[in-house]
Amino acid sequence: MASTSTICNLLLISFFIALYTSSVGAATPAVCQYTPYPSICQASLPVSNSSATVYDYGRFSIRKSISAATKFSNLIDKYLSSSASLTTGAIRALEDCKYLAGVNVEFLSSTFQTVNTTQSVLSDIKSEDTQTMLSAILTNTETCIDGLQANAGSWSSKNGIVAPIKNDNKLYSVSLALFNKGWGGVGDGGAEKASSEYWWRRKSVGYQQYCGDGDNRKSQRRRWLDHLQFRNI
Repeated sequence: MASTSTICNLLLISFFIALYTSSVGAATPAVCQYTPYPSICQASLPVSNSSATVYDYGRFSIRKSISAATKFSNLIDKYLSSSASLTTGAIRALEDCKYLAGVNVEFLSSTFQTVNTTQSVLSDIKSEDTQTMLSAILTNTETCIDGLQANAGSWSSKNGIVAPIKNDNKLYSVSLALFNKGWGGVGDGGAEKASSEYWWRRKSVGYQQYCGDGDNRKSQRRRWLDHLQFRNI
């Protein structure tokens, strides 16, 4: 039978393990509370560095978003490589998703270049343009999902595309919220400005000028990307 001291030691060890686990788990909620998906934020960000700032977490989230967007683009390539088994509607939807995924990677890469060496609120123009790009990424993924559901309804494997991009969109939302909190100057009372819809409304006129819904939407979106890059984002 175990001695009293042994039992006490085991209880003490269990207590410290629980205390350590609790402290580690509490490392990110302070920053994740500013995001629309705190659980996704907490699961995505490292929690080992207690001195990390919103800028550190923001950069990490954007890097992870770049990785997710690249992985998704590669996944589309995998499906398109076996296009003989796809319907015409599925191929067109996947090609649109492929293009939009490429734009997302470019937007995220441009965003990371902007924030990589900066730990302060950006100028209004640079901040709003970057927020617009991050909001456009959310719209691009939703456009991809809508296209698949509308044009590839009979494609039995479409959930293999839709499920990952829905999860990715939550990560992109986290990146947008962390950007807003760190570089966008959104304070505790800026709940509206922390939403992608706010910035999308602010820039909707300019975006529609370059990205209408006509037959040339791909070239128009390219003009929009060039427009943002011209402004040195």
